[in-house]
Order: sequence, then C-alpha cells, then structure tokens
Amino acid sequence: MTFEDWKARVDEILLGWVEMKQDDLPDWLARDAYDSGLTPRGGAHQCLENAGYAFNEKDEDDYDDSMDGDHASALASAGWGTDEDYGAF
Repeated sequence: MTFEDWKARVDEILLGWVEMKQDDLPDWLARDAYDSGLTPRGGAHQCLENAGYAFNEKDEDDYDDSMDGDHASALASAGWGTDEDYGAF
C-alpha cells in the first residue's frame, strides 16, 4: 500500500469514528507512522491521540450481548406488552 493510499484509508476510518479527516485535526507524524508499519487503523488511533482525543473505538470482539433477549422481552421492555398481558392466550 502506498503512503497516499494509506492516508486515504486513515481518513476513511477517521470519518467513520469522528466525522473528521486528518486535515481537520492537528498535524501529526503520519509519514513516520506509515514508515514504522502502523496499520491505517493504528494510524487513525495515533492521529486522534495526538489531537488529544480520549477515543475508545469499540471492537466487535468486545461486543457484550448479555442484555440481548428474545423478541417478546424486547417488546415488553418497549411498552408493547405480550399476548398474556392483554388476555389473548
């Protein structure tokens, strides 16, 4: 991946995370990050850290589904109730 392609990918990631590109943030050592083998995602993190952002992008691996229930419990939580609540059983 060329440096220009790498920078474009960093911009795409930043747009998804904070709706800004590198040019919208304080200058950082992008070329040094690229030359050291940092991934575009790692570059986006470094760019944000340099700008003073305390940004924690949530990885898919960290997804917590402990509060996910079935459809009936979701509807009941939203105030829709269940058939039993309305006497239709």
